[in-house]
Amino acid sequence: MEAGDSAWADLAWTQSGTDAVHSRHLKVTPPAESRSAVLNFDRVVDWGRLQVTALADMPPKIG
Repeated sequence: MEAGDSAWADLAWTQSGTDAVHSRHLKVTPPAESRSAVLNFDRVVDWGRLQVTALADMPPKIG
């Protein structure tokens, strides 16, 4: 990948437990970078935990 290219990853989380927290933002730092981007992420997340797949240079196929 080159500077300015897009990268894709799948995020997964649950929102059913009593330990869920309301998140407003998601901070993303690409591999081998020191600068981050803050994205809007208005979701309820159990224990504040997300699971993420490896980065890819194309969006995932659905279906």
